[in-house]
Amino acid sequence: MPSDYSRCLLLAQQATGRDASELERALSASRVTVSVDPGMPVALLTARVLLTTLRRGPGQLTLERGSVPNPWIEELVTAVAAVDPEQPLMVTSSSADPGVWLHIGAGHAHAIRVVPDGYGAHIAGDPSVAVTPTRAANPLGAIYAAALGAAEVFKWTAQVLPARRVLHRHLRFCPVTLSSDLTSAPHLSSPLVCDLTQVGVGAIGTGTILVLHELRAEGRLVAVDRQRFGPENRGTYSLGGAAEATAAPWKADMAHQALPRFDVTPFRRPISELPAAVDGGHVPWFPVVLTALDTAAARRDAQRLWPDRLIDAGTGDTMLGIHDHEHSRGPCLICLFPTDRSGPSAAERLAQVTGLSVERAMRGDDPLTQEDLAQLTAEQQQMVAPHLGKPACGLAQAVGLTSLGTDGYQPSIPFVSLQAACLAVGRLIADQLNLRPSGNLVQYDGLIGPQAATTEEMRQRPDCVCATRTTAIEQVRHQRRTGTATLWPDPRDGAAVQPG
Repeated sequence: MPSDYSRCLLLAQQATGRDASELERALSASRVTVSVDPGMPVALLTARVLLTTLRRGPGQLTLERGSVPNPWIEELVTAVAAVDPEQPLMVTSSSADPGVWLHIGAGHAHAIRVVPDGYGAHIAGDPSVAVTPTRAANPLGAIYAAALGAAEVFKWTAQVLPARRVLHRHLRFCPVTLSSDLTSAPHLSSPLVCDLTQVGVGAIGTGTILVLHELRAEGRLVAVDRQRFGPENRGTYSLGGAAEATAAPWKADMAHQALPRFDVTPFRRPISELPAAVDGGHVPWFPVVLTALDTAAARRDAQRLWPDRLIDAGTGDTMLGIHDHEHSRGPCLICLFPTDRSGPSAAERLAQVTGLSVERAMRGDDPLTQEDLAQLTAEQQQMVAPHLGKPACGLAQAVGLTSLGTDGYQPSIPFVSLQAACLAVGRLIADQLNLRPSGNLVQYDGLIGPQAATTEEMRQRPDCVCATRTTAIEQVRHQRRTGTATLWPDPRDGAAVQPG
Protein backbone atom coordinates (compact mmCIF):
# COMPACT_ATOMS: atom_id res chain seq x y z
CA MET A 1 0.00 0.00 0.00
CA PRO A 2 1.69 3.27 -1.10
CA SER A 3 2.18 5.99 1.49
CA ASP A 4 -0.04 9.07 1.48
CA TYR A 5 2.10 12.22 1.49
CA SER A 6 -0.76 14.65 0.89
CA ARG A 7 -0.46 16.36 4.27
CA CYS A 8 3.30 16.73 4.03
CA LEU A 9 2.92 18.18 0.55
CA LEU A 10 0.15 20.52 1.65
CA LEU A 11 2.34 21.91 4.40
CA ALA A 12 5.37 22.12 2.10
CA GLN A 13 3.38 24.06 -0.48
CA GLN A 14 2.75 26.78 2.06
CA ALA A 15 6.40 26.88 3.17
CA THR A 16 7.99 26.75 -0.30
CA GLY A 17 5.55 28.46 -2.65
CA ARG A 18 5.69 25.51 -5.07
CA ASP A 19 2.78 23.38 -6.25
CA ALA A 20 2.20 19.85 -4.98
CA SER A 21 3.30 17.95 -8.09
CA GLU A 22 6.60 19.81 -8.35
CA LEU A 23 7.22 19.31 -4.64
CA GLU A 24 6.46 15.62 -4.75
CA ARG A 25 8.97 15.11 -7.55
CA ALA A 26 11.65 17.08 -5.70
CA LEU A 27 11.07 15.36 -2.35
CA SER A 28 10.94 11.90 -3.91
CA ALA A 29 14.28 12.53 -5.60
CA SER A 30 15.92 13.89 -2.45
CA ARG A 31 18.60 11.93 -0.65
CA VAL A 32 19.28 12.00 3.10
CA THR A 33 22.24 10.27 4.71
CA VAL A 34 22.46 9.59 8.45
CA SER A 35 25.65 8.59 10.24
CA VAL A 36 25.91 7.63 13.91
CA ASP A 37 28.55 7.80 16.62
CA PRO A 38 27.67 4.64 18.57
CA GLY A 39 29.61 5.90 21.58
CA MET A 40 27.18 8.74 22.19
CA PRO A 41 24.57 8.04 24.90
CA VAL A 42 21.10 7.13 23.53
CA ALA A 43 22.53 7.19 19.98
CA LEU A 44 20.46 4.18 18.90
CA LEU A 45 17.17 5.69 20.11
CA THR A 46 18.01 9.02 18.47
CA ALA A 47 18.82 7.27 15.19
CA ARG A 48 15.67 5.13 15.27
CA VAL A 49 13.33 8.06 15.92
CA LEU A 50 15.11 10.25 13.35
CA LEU A 51 15.06 7.59 10.62
CA THR A 52 11.45 6.50 11.20
CA THR A 53 10.31 10.13 11.31
CA LEU A 54 12.08 10.82 8.02
CA ARG A 55 10.66 7.62 6.49
CA ARG A 56 7.14 8.97 6.97
CA GLY A 57 7.92 11.34 4.11
CA PRO A 58 9.14 10.77 0.56
CA GLY A 59 12.78 10.52 -0.49
CA GLN A 60 15.79 8.20 -0.40
CA LEU A 61 17.11 7.37 3.06
CA THR A 62 20.62 5.99 3.65
CA LEU A 63 22.47 4.90 6.79
CA GLU A 64 26.26 5.12 6.67
CA ARG A 65 27.58 1.91 8.19
CA GLY A 66 30.72 3.38 9.78
CA SER A 67 31.30 1.78 13.18
CA VAL A 68 27.62 1.14 13.87
CA PRO A 69 27.23 -2.36 15.40
CA ASN A 70 25.44 -4.92 13.25
CA PRO A 71 22.60 -5.46 15.77
CA TRP A 72 21.90 -1.70 15.64
CA ILE A 73 21.82 -1.77 11.84
CA GLU A 74 19.38 -4.66 11.89
CA GLU A 75 17.13 -2.84 14.37
CA LEU A 76 17.16 0.37 12.33
CA VAL A 77 16.46 -1.40 9.04
CA THR A 78 13.56 -3.26 10.65
CA ALA A 79 12.10 -0.12 12.24
CA VAL A 80 12.19 1.80 8.94
CA ALA A 81 10.66 -1.14 7.04
CA ALA A 82 7.83 -1.31 9.58
CA VAL A 83 6.84 2.22 8.55
CA ASP A 84 7.13 1.68 4.80
CA PRO A 85 8.56 -1.58 3.42
CA GLU A 86 8.35 -0.19 -0.11
CA GLN A 87 11.02 2.40 0.75
CA PRO A 88 13.69 0.49 2.69
CA LEU A 89 16.65 2.01 4.51
CA MET A 90 19.77 1.67 2.37
CA VAL A 91 23.00 0.85 4.24
CA THR A 92 26.30 1.85 2.64
CA SER A 93 29.96 2.10 3.63
CA SER A 94 30.26 5.49 1.97
CA SER A 95 28.34 7.63 -0.46
CA ALA A 96 29.63 9.79 -3.27
CA ASP A 97 26.41 11.83 -3.10
CA PRO A 98 25.13 11.90 0.51
CA GLY A 99 22.62 14.66 -0.20
CA VAL A 100 21.54 16.18 3.13
CA TRP A 101 23.82 14.64 5.74
CA LEU A 102 22.96 14.35 9.43
CA HIS A 103 25.39 12.96 11.97
CA ILE A 104 24.19 11.76 15.36
CA GLY A 105 27.21 12.74 17.40
CA ALA A 106 29.25 15.76 18.46
CA GLY A 107 32.06 15.63 15.90
CA HIS A 108 31.80 15.69 12.11
CA ALA A 109 33.41 17.91 9.52
CA HIS A 110 30.65 17.88 6.90
CA ALA A 111 27.28 16.93 8.37
CA ILE A 112 24.58 18.68 10.37
CA ARG A 113 25.19 17.39 13.89
CA VAL A 114 22.34 16.14 16.07
CA VAL A 115 23.35 15.82 19.73
CA PRO A 116 21.01 14.97 22.62
CA ASP A 117 22.07 16.54 25.91
CA GLY A 118 20.11 15.91 29.11
CA TYR A 119 16.45 16.62 28.35
CA GLY A 120 17.40 18.83 25.42
CA ALA A 121 19.48 18.90 22.28
CA HIS A 122 22.08 20.62 20.11
CA ILE A 123 21.66 21.12 16.36
CA ALA A 124 24.85 22.36 14.71
CA GLY A 125 24.94 23.18 11.01
CA ASP A 126 28.23 25.07 11.13
CA PRO A 127 31.23 22.67 11.08
CA SER A 128 33.38 25.23 12.91
CA VAL A 129 31.16 25.09 16.00
CA ALA A 130 32.46 22.88 18.80
CA VAL A 131 29.61 20.90 20.39
CA THR A 132 30.34 19.59 23.88
CA PRO A 133 27.47 17.75 25.59
CA THR A 134 27.19 18.71 29.24
CA ARG A 135 25.81 15.36 30.41
CA ALA A 136 24.36 12.10 29.20
CA ALA A 137 21.06 12.46 27.40
CA ASN A 138 17.86 10.78 28.45
CA PRO A 139 15.09 9.56 26.10
CA LEU A 140 13.26 12.90 26.01
CA GLY A 141 16.47 14.56 24.82
CA ALA A 142 16.98 11.84 22.21
CA ILE A 143 13.49 12.17 20.78
CA TYR A 144 13.55 15.98 20.83
CA ALA A 145 16.94 15.95 19.08
CA ALA A 146 15.56 13.61 16.42
CA ALA A 147 12.53 15.84 15.82
CA LEU A 148 14.74 18.92 15.49
CA GLY A 149 17.04 17.04 13.12
CA ALA A 150 14.12 15.96 10.92
CA ALA A 151 12.99 19.59 10.74
CA GLU A 152 16.45 20.58 9.55
CA VAL A 153 16.27 17.97 6.77
CA PHE A 154 12.87 19.23 5.64
CA LYS A 155 14.18 22.79 5.26
CA TRP A 156 16.75 21.51 2.74
CA THR A 157 14.82 18.82 0.87
CA ALA A 158 11.65 20.92 0.48
CA GLN A 159 13.72 24.05 -0.25
CA VAL A 160 11.76 26.07 2.30
CA LEU A 161 11.67 29.78 1.53
CA PRO A 162 14.38 31.75 3.40
CA ALA A 163 11.77 33.91 5.09
CA ARG A 164 10.07 30.79 6.48
CA ARG A 165 13.06 29.04 8.06
CA VAL A 166 16.24 29.37 10.09
CA LEU A 167 19.21 27.11 9.33
CA HIS A 168 20.78 26.62 12.73
CA ARG A 169 24.43 27.42 13.14
CA HIS A 170 24.22 26.09 16.70
CA LEU A 171 20.88 25.63 18.42
CA ARG A 172 20.65 24.59 22.08
CA PHE A 173 17.26 24.09 23.70
CA CYS A 174 15.64 22.19 26.56
CA PRO A 175 11.88 21.40 26.36
CA VAL A 176 11.68 21.11 30.17
CA THR A 177 13.10 24.53 31.11
CA LEU A 178 12.25 26.18 27.76
CA SER A 179 15.72 27.66 27.64
CA SER A 180 19.14 27.18 26.08
CA ASP A 181 20.46 26.04 29.48
CA LEU A 182 20.76 22.28 29.18
CA THR A 183 22.02 21.76 32.74
CA SER A 184 19.50 23.44 35.06
CA ALA A 185 16.88 20.65 35.06
CA PRO A 186 18.21 17.80 37.23
CA HIS A 187 17.78 14.21 36.20
CA LEU A 188 14.74 12.44 37.62
CA SER A 189 15.83 10.29 40.54
CA SER A 190 13.28 7.61 39.61
CA PRO A 191 11.08 6.77 36.62
CA LEU A 192 8.19 9.12 35.87
CA VAL A 193 5.06 7.81 37.63
CA CYS A 194 1.76 9.40 36.67
CA ASP A 195 -1.95 8.80 36.42
CA LEU A 196 -3.23 10.69 33.41
CA THR A 197 -5.75 10.86 30.62
CA GLN A 198 -4.46 11.22 27.04
CA VAL A 199 -7.19 12.76 24.90
CA GLY A 200 -6.37 12.26 21.24
CA VAL A 201 -4.07 9.51 19.95
CA GLY A 202 -3.24 11.21 16.68
CA ALA A 203 -0.15 12.97 15.35
CA ILE A 204 0.73 14.61 18.68
CA GLY A 205 -0.79 11.93 20.90
CA THR A 206 1.29 9.13 19.36
CA GLY A 207 4.36 11.32 19.91
CA THR A 208 3.45 11.73 23.57
CA ILE A 209 2.97 7.98 23.95
CA LEU A 210 6.32 7.32 22.25
CA VAL A 211 8.09 9.64 24.71
CA LEU A 212 6.36 8.10 27.74
CA HIS A 213 7.27 4.61 26.52
CA GLU A 214 10.94 5.45 26.00
CA LEU A 215 11.11 7.21 29.39
CA ARG A 216 9.92 3.94 30.94
CA ALA A 217 7.16 5.92 32.62
CA GLU A 218 4.51 3.99 34.49
CA GLY A 219 1.13 4.45 36.12
CA ARG A 220 -2.47 4.45 34.92
CA LEU A 221 -3.72 6.04 31.71
CA VAL A 222 -7.02 6.56 29.92
CA ALA A 223 -6.48 6.69 26.14
CA VAL A 224 -9.28 8.59 24.39
CA ASP A 225 -9.80 8.40 20.64
CA ARG A 226 -12.90 7.46 18.63
CA GLN A 227 -11.06 6.60 15.40
CA ARG A 228 -9.16 3.71 13.91
CA PHE A 229 -5.70 4.02 12.37
CA GLY A 230 -5.88 4.56 8.60
CA PRO A 231 -3.40 4.63 5.70
CA GLU A 232 -3.37 8.45 5.77
CA ASN A 233 -2.01 8.36 9.35
CA ARG A 234 1.17 6.51 8.42
CA GLY A 235 2.76 9.67 7.04
CA THR A 236 2.01 11.89 10.05
CA TYR A 237 2.05 9.83 13.27
CA SER A 238 4.95 8.72 15.47
CA LEU A 239 3.48 5.22 15.94
CA GLY A 240 2.00 2.88 13.36
CA GLY A 241 3.15 1.80 9.95
CA ALA A 242 2.30 -0.51 7.10
CA ALA A 243 0.82 -3.27 9.28
CA GLU A 244 -1.46 -0.86 11.14
CA ALA A 245 -2.53 0.80 7.89
CA THR A 246 -3.85 -2.60 6.80
CA ALA A 247 -5.21 -3.86 10.14
CA ALA A 248 -6.84 -0.53 11.13
CA PRO A 249 -6.62 -0.94 14.93
CA TRP A 250 -8.38 1.47 17.26
CA LYS A 251 -5.98 4.31 18.03
CA ALA A 252 -6.81 3.99 21.74
CA ASP A 253 -5.77 0.33 21.55
CA MET A 254 -2.47 1.32 19.94
CA ALA A 255 -1.76 3.41 23.04
CA HIS A 256 -2.54 0.37 25.17
CA GLN A 257 -0.11 -1.77 23.21
CA ALA A 258 2.67 0.84 23.28
CA LEU A 259 2.58 1.41 27.05
CA PRO A 260 3.12 -1.96 28.74
CA ARG A 261 4.12 -0.31 32.03
CA PHE A 262 0.79 1.50 32.27
CA ASP A 263 -2.60 0.17 33.24
CA VAL A 264 -4.38 1.55 30.16
CA THR A 265 -8.13 2.05 29.81
CA PRO A 266 -9.08 2.61 26.13
CA PHE A 267 -12.05 4.92 25.53
CA ARG A 268 -13.19 4.64 21.90
CA ARG A 269 -15.93 7.24 22.06
CA PRO A 270 -15.98 11.03 21.41
CA ILE A 271 -14.43 13.20 24.10
CA SER A 272 -17.84 14.82 24.62
CA GLU A 273 -19.04 11.52 26.16
CA LEU A 274 -16.11 11.10 28.56
CA PRO A 275 -17.32 13.25 31.51
CA ALA A 276 -20.55 11.26 31.74
CA ALA A 277 -18.60 7.99 31.48
CA VAL A 278 -16.39 9.14 34.36
CA ASP A 279 -19.39 10.10 36.47
CA GLY A 280 -21.04 6.78 35.68
CA GLY A 281 -18.02 4.92 37.06
CA HIS A 282 -17.11 3.39 33.68
CA VAL A 283 -13.81 5.30 33.27
CA PRO A 284 -11.47 6.53 36.02
CA TRP A 285 -10.93 10.24 36.63
CA PHE A 286 -7.28 11.23 36.76
CA PRO A 287 -5.86 14.56 37.99
CA VAL A 288 -3.70 15.14 34.89
CA VAL A 289 -5.03 15.41 31.33
CA LEU A 290 -2.94 15.73 28.17
CA THR A 291 -4.85 16.79 25.07
CA ALA A 292 -3.89 16.61 21.41
CA LEU A 293 -7.00 17.78 19.60
CA ASP A 294 -7.95 19.46 16.35
CA THR A 295 -10.90 21.63 17.28
CA ALA A 296 -11.89 24.27 19.80
CA ALA A 297 -15.08 22.35 20.59
CA ALA A 298 -13.13 19.20 21.50
CA ARG A 299 -10.84 21.24 23.73
CA ARG A 300 -13.83 22.67 25.56
CA ASP A 301 -15.19 19.14 26.02
CA ALA A 302 -11.85 17.98 27.47
CA GLN A 303 -11.78 20.92 29.89
CA ARG A 304 -15.11 19.72 31.34
CA LEU A 305 -13.21 16.87 32.97
CA TRP A 306 -11.95 19.63 35.34
CA PRO A 307 -8.60 18.00 36.19
CA ASP A 308 -5.92 19.47 38.43
CA ARG A 309 -3.67 19.98 35.41
CA LEU A 310 -4.51 20.10 31.71
CA ILE A 311 -1.68 20.40 29.19
CA ASP A 312 -3.01 21.03 25.68
CA ALA A 313 -0.52 20.44 22.86
CA GLY A 314 -1.36 21.70 19.40
CA THR A 315 -0.01 22.39 15.93
CA GLY A 316 -1.08 24.55 13.01
CA ASP A 317 0.83 24.76 9.74
CA THR A 318 4.42 24.62 11.06
CA MET A 319 3.52 26.21 14.40
CA LEU A 320 3.46 24.15 17.58
CA GLY A 321 2.93 24.80 21.24
CA ILE A 322 1.17 24.04 24.50
CA HIS A 323 -1.43 25.62 26.76
CA ASP A 324 -0.83 24.71 30.40
CA HIS A 325 -3.85 25.03 32.71
CA GLU A 326 -3.55 24.47 36.45
CA HIS A 327 -6.91 24.42 38.18
CA SER A 328 -7.66 27.75 39.90
CA ARG A 329 -4.53 29.28 38.34
CA GLY A 330 -5.00 31.18 35.09
CA PRO A 331 -7.34 30.44 32.19
CA CYS A 332 -8.96 27.12 31.36
CA LEU A 333 -9.35 25.88 27.78
CA ILE A 334 -12.89 27.27 27.66
CA CYS A 335 -11.35 30.70 28.38
CA LEU A 336 -8.82 30.24 25.62
CA PHE A 337 -11.22 28.67 23.10
CA PRO A 338 -14.59 30.32 23.77
CA THR A 339 -17.63 29.45 21.68
CA ASP A 340 -17.82 31.83 18.72
CA ARG A 341 -21.43 32.54 17.90
CA SER A 342 -20.68 35.44 15.56
CA GLY A 343 -20.85 33.34 12.40
CA PRO A 344 -20.75 29.81 10.99
CA SER A 345 -18.10 27.42 12.28
CA ALA A 346 -15.32 26.10 10.05
CA ALA A 347 -17.19 22.83 9.59
CA GLU A 348 -20.38 24.69 8.73
CA ARG A 349 -18.57 26.73 6.11
CA LEU A 350 -17.06 23.64 4.51
CA ALA A 351 -20.49 21.99 4.53
CA GLN A 352 -22.07 25.00 2.87
CA VAL A 353 -19.53 25.01 0.05
CA THR A 354 -19.27 21.26 -0.60
CA GLY A 355 -22.63 19.82 0.43
CA LEU A 356 -21.05 17.49 3.00
CA SER A 357 -22.85 17.24 6.31
CA VAL A 358 -21.49 19.34 9.18
CA GLU A 359 -20.73 16.17 11.13
CA ARG A 360 -18.68 14.81 8.20
CA ALA A 361 -16.89 18.11 7.71
CA MET A 362 -15.83 18.05 11.37
CA ARG A 363 -13.92 14.82 10.77
CA GLY A 364 -11.15 16.59 8.90
CA ASP A 365 -8.65 13.75 9.41
CA ASP A 366 -10.84 11.07 7.81
CA PRO A 367 -10.31 10.29 4.11
CA LEU A 368 -13.17 11.16 1.78
CA THR A 369 -14.97 8.10 0.37
CA GLN A 370 -17.47 7.26 -2.35
CA GLU A 371 -20.10 7.11 0.37
CA ASP A 372 -19.53 10.82 1.04
CA LEU A 373 -20.46 11.58 -2.57
CA ALA A 374 -23.81 9.81 -2.44
CA GLN A 375 -25.91 12.72 -1.15
CA LEU A 376 -24.18 15.45 -3.16
CA THR A 377 -25.41 17.17 -6.29
CA ALA A 378 -23.59 16.56 -9.58
CA GLU A 379 -21.79 19.89 -9.23
CA GLN A 380 -20.75 19.13 -5.66
CA GLN A 381 -19.56 15.65 -6.65
CA GLN A 382 -17.38 17.21 -9.33
CA MET A 383 -15.79 19.39 -6.67
CA VAL A 384 -15.24 16.64 -4.09
CA ALA A 385 -14.39 13.63 -6.32
CA PRO A 386 -10.73 14.63 -7.01
CA HIS A 387 -10.11 14.48 -3.26
CA LEU A 388 -11.38 10.92 -2.67
CA GLY A 389 -9.01 9.01 -0.43
CA LYS A 390 -7.56 12.21 1.00
CA PRO A 391 -8.40 13.90 4.32
CA ALA A 392 -11.18 16.48 4.31
CA CYS A 393 -8.63 19.05 5.51
CA GLY A 394 -7.11 19.00 2.01
CA LEU A 395 -10.52 19.68 0.50
CA ALA A 396 -10.96 22.66 2.81
CA GLN A 397 -7.69 24.10 1.54
CA ALA A 398 -8.55 23.32 -2.07
CA VAL A 399 -11.82 25.23 -2.00
CA GLY A 400 -10.13 28.26 -0.49
CA LEU A 401 -11.21 27.98 3.14
CA THR A 402 -7.68 28.63 4.37
CA SER A 403 -8.83 30.24 7.61
CA LEU A 404 -10.08 26.89 8.88
CA GLY A 405 -6.88 26.14 10.78
CA THR A 406 -8.38 27.11 14.13
CA ASP A 407 -10.93 24.34 13.74
CA GLY A 408 -8.53 21.61 12.77
CA TYR A 409 -7.92 21.88 9.04
CA GLN A 410 -4.18 22.49 9.20
CA PRO A 411 -1.89 19.80 7.79
CA SER A 412 0.42 17.99 10.18
CA ILE A 413 3.92 16.65 9.77
CA PRO A 414 5.73 14.34 12.20
CA PHE A 415 8.63 16.55 13.25
CA VAL A 416 6.24 19.37 14.18
CA SER A 417 3.86 17.12 16.12
CA LEU A 418 6.71 15.30 17.85
CA GLN A 419 8.20 18.56 19.11
CA ALA A 420 4.79 19.53 20.50
CA ALA A 421 4.62 16.17 22.28
CA CYS A 422 8.07 16.78 23.78
CA LEU A 423 6.92 20.14 25.15
CA ALA A 424 3.89 18.48 26.76
CA VAL A 425 5.91 15.72 28.44
CA GLY A 426 8.52 18.32 29.33
CA ARG A 427 5.85 20.06 31.43
CA LEU A 428 5.10 16.80 33.23
CA ILE A 429 8.78 16.39 34.05
CA ALA A 430 9.09 20.04 35.14
CA ASP A 431 6.22 19.50 37.55
CA GLN A 432 7.87 16.35 38.93
CA LEU A 433 11.08 18.36 39.47
CA ASN A 434 9.20 21.29 41.06
CA LEU A 435 10.32 23.59 38.26
CA ARG A 436 8.05 26.36 36.95
CA PRO A 437 8.98 27.33 33.38
CA SER A 438 7.60 30.71 32.40
CA GLY A 439 4.35 31.01 30.46
CA ASN A 440 1.12 29.05 30.42
CA LEU A 441 1.14 29.53 26.63
CA VAL A 442 4.26 28.46 24.72
CA GLN A 443 4.53 28.39 20.94
CA TYR A 444 7.07 28.55 18.14
CA ASP A 445 7.43 27.81 14.44
CA GLY A 446 9.02 24.43 13.80
CA LEU A 447 10.88 25.82 10.77
CA ILE A 448 12.23 28.79 12.74
CA GLY A 449 13.10 26.97 15.93
CA PRO A 450 12.50 27.02 19.68
CA GLN A 451 15.06 29.78 20.22
CA ALA A 452 12.32 32.14 18.99
CA ALA A 453 9.59 30.66 21.21
CA THR A 454 6.89 32.95 22.54
CA THR A 455 5.89 32.44 26.17
CA GLU A 456 2.93 34.29 27.60
CA GLU A 457 0.87 34.32 30.79
CA MET A 458 -2.69 34.14 29.55
CA ARG A 459 -5.40 35.42 31.91
CA GLN A 460 -8.72 33.99 32.98
CA ARG A 461 -11.82 35.46 31.35
CA PRO A 462 -14.16 36.78 34.07
CA ASP A 463 -17.22 35.62 32.13
CA CYS A 464 -15.96 32.04 31.62
CA VAL A 465 -17.61 29.13 33.39
CA CYS A 466 -14.40 28.49 35.34
CA ALA A 467 -14.93 31.89 36.99
CA THR A 468 -18.73 32.04 37.22
CA ARG A 469 -19.48 28.46 38.31
CA THR A 470 -16.65 27.69 40.70
CA THR A 471 -18.87 26.12 43.38
CA ALA A 472 -20.45 23.60 40.99
CA ILE A 473 -17.08 22.78 39.43
CA GLU A 474 -15.45 22.21 42.83
CA GLN A 475 -18.31 19.91 43.80
CA VAL A 476 -17.87 17.90 40.61
CA ARG A 477 -14.11 17.71 41.10
CA HIS A 478 -14.51 16.47 44.68
CA GLN A 479 -17.01 13.81 43.67
CA ARG A 480 -14.87 12.61 40.79
CA ARG A 481 -11.77 12.48 42.96
CA THR A 482 -13.57 10.45 45.64
CA GLY A 483 -15.54 8.29 43.21
CA THR A 484 -18.92 9.59 44.39
CA ALA A 485 -19.88 11.67 41.35
CA THR A 486 -23.55 12.48 40.94
CA LEU A 487 -23.10 15.75 39.03
CA TRP A 488 -21.28 16.82 35.91
CA PRO A 489 -20.89 20.09 33.99
CA ASP A 490 -23.51 20.55 31.32
CA PRO A 491 -21.70 20.76 27.93
CA ARG A 492 -23.83 23.75 26.93
CA ASP A 493 -22.73 26.14 29.67
CA GLY A 494 -20.66 24.32 32.28
CA ALA A 495 -23.41 24.22 34.90
CA ALA A 496 -23.75 21.17 37.12
CA VAL A 497 -26.81 19.07 36.39
CA GLN A 498 -28.30 15.86 37.74
CA PRO A 499 -27.70 12.77 35.60
CA GLY A 500 -30.52 11.08 33.76
